[in-house]
Amino acid sequence: MEITPVVLIGDRVKIQPMEDYHVQELFDAGNNPDIWAHMPMKVQSIEDMKYLVNGALQAREQGSEFPFVIFDKD
Repeated sequence: MEITPVVLIGDRVKIQPMEDYHVQELFDAGNNPDIWAHMPMKVQSIEDMKYLVNGALQAREQGSEFPFVIFDKD
């Protein structure tokens, strides 16, 4: 099944499909060890985030996931 990517924009947030160019923004937003305390993978470096994003993008290619990012518009 093919899913056409769309960007959803509301009053408070914008939701868009994850792409590899989001790595730095995701790393910056998640650069707090408390966020990862109960997660199976700890993202402690930009390389860790690249690995996480690349895995999500590969899963999208296989059709098993559809990763997206959420931006706060404030």
